[in-house]
Amino acid sequence: MGILICIAYYIFFLSNSPTNGVATTKDVEVQFYKIGVIKEYNSNNASASISDDKTIVYIDVPGLMGKGAYAKIPVTIKNVGTRTARLVSIAEYGLGSNGTIDIKYEGLSVAGRPLKPGDETTFYVLIVQNENILVENETINIRIELNYVQDEGGRV
Repeated sequence: MGILICIAYYIFFLSNSPTNGVATTKDVEVQFYKIGVIKEYNSNNASASISDDKTIVYIDVPGLMGKGAYAKIPVTIKNVGTRTARLVSIAEYGLGSNGTIDIKYEGLSVAGRPLKPGDETTFYVLIVQNENILVENETINIRIELNYVQDEGGRV
């Protein structure tokens, strides 16, 4: 009789557990969702992709050709977590320190509005050749990560 109670307990309680072989959603989880059509000026073959875990965007701009050249990459992010999230920092890796390239963000800032669960927003990453420095055929390979924390909005 005791074994039957243990088996019943296991079947009823543990099989109904939210982690029963299924990945659970994190409380705060904002993912890169999609990359739009890239616009270029005096640039050739810029590309962007999202990592398999949807936490990193890789950007490759192989040919900025002179002053004012740019690639403008539309990136959509989505809050797939269960809590409202707020951007606290943007991390860029792989950019050289020679000062010939600027990275700018349109529609995304640390002081921007929080993302509620299910919300998505599109922002633009601009990779721009510095106007004051002449470098022909500059190549850029970077990765971008966004760091979010729970906003005071809480669970929905």
